[in-house]
Amino acid sequence: MDDYISNHEEEKYYAASDLVVLPYESATQRGIVQIAYGFEKPVIVTNGLPDVVEDGKTGYVVESRNGKALAEVIFKYFTQHKQEEFTENVKKEAY
Repeated sequence: MDDYISNHEEEKYYAASDLVVLPYESATQRGIVQIAYGFEKPVIVTNGLPDVVEDGKTGYVVESRNGKALAEVIFKYFTQHKQEEFTENVKKEAY
């Protein structure tokens, strides 16, 4: 979805997702990660937001502008079945 999503619509997108991927080149706002955590979703970020994701625990942090590394951690997340582990870690972080 490449458009503005209102607050009352965002829940359906998070509910339908397994993982939130934020491939920023640079970022100053951490709000989207906190929202993802509120919906108990692990997050993959590029190193523009490394301080809000615990690499290998609540998601992964990869180098900006490195599509190969980004694809590799997404693949790793699903093939190593990290969803339950990371979701539990996100829940612990949120509370």
